[in-house]
Amino acid sequence: MYSIVIIDLPPDWNEWKLRLLERADLVCAVALTDVPGIYRFGRMLAFMDQLELAGRVQLVANRVERALFRDNSLDEQERVLGRRFAHSIAGDDQVMGLAVAQGKTLADVRASARV
Repeated sequence: MYSIVIIDLPPDWNEWKLRLLERADLVCAVALTDVPGIYRFGRMLAFMDQLELAGRVQLVANRVERALFRDNSLDEQERVLGRRFAHSIAGDDQVMGLAVAQGKTLADVRASARV
């Protein structure tokens, strides 16, 4: 019925989630790049490999902090995971916090935000 359907899935694994992932053409898996986030992500990818679903997964690094004049490198996280990130989402906790507190979109709070 629709050409694109986006579903934000819960972190727990259950039968309906597995069925949904099996039918997906593409899965974007979003993860924090801190040590606990990469550990959880690695376990999820290993499980998806067992289910032969990992080939359809694109990795997305969330809340990537900006260092002086460049984004922090994701090389170490990619080495640990054995896969490259397809995309990254910039981190800007200050702007996101303001948007949530004011009940506004990020663009309304700061149109030039990297997020």
